[in-house]
Amino acid sequence: MKGNLMAKCLVCGDDARNILGIRLRYGKQKDAHWAPDLDAYLCERHAKSGVVLNIEVVPTSDGRVRAHTYAGAEHRNVVLIIGSGGKHEVPGQERLIA
Repeated sequence: MKGNLMAKCLVCGDDARNILGIRLRYGKQKDAHWAPDLDAYLCERHAKSGVVLNIEVVPTSDGRVRAHTYAGAEHRNVVLIIGSGGKHEVPGQERLIA
């Protein structure tokens, strides 16, 4: 959620506070190696009713995790530098980060 504005549900556009995220753990570690929040939220109704997540994994070699979420007309993009301690980049501006 940005500022004082309430985030909107990715599915229906209602106010939402449940954020989607994804994590990667090496082996059986409890801590995540990386775990970006996806800048995608669900309202209470859609968080509790269930969703279908389609995950496509495309390998890269640039040290970044890119997540694209969409539902209906809503699209969100997040880029995370691996090993950065959670520093997010502005999508499309990755080349500006050393």
